[in-house]
Amino acid sequence: MRTAAFFDLDRTLLTVNSGKLWVDHERREGRITGLQVLDAAVTLLAYRLGAVDFEAATRRALRIYRGELEDTLAGWTRAWFWRV
Repeated sequence: MRTAAFFDLDRTLLTVNSGKLWVDHERREGRITGLQVLDAAVTLLAYRLGAVDFEAATRRALRIYRGELEDTLAGWTRAWFWRV
């Protein structure tokens, strides 16, 4: 089975910004620092203003998970999805 993460940052399909929900979740789980939360907030604001560099933002976000097993990440994503 293949797993994908789906984020709706501009609320076209969901009533909330799922990127922010994910960041909040990762902070509560202790997987990201306050500085990384700030970086995410700036990125989400830049997105809202139409000024985000998605490639750079994606690289920064994925650095957090370097070294983690794919199955681990899939499990975290599934658990978060069913809680939200």
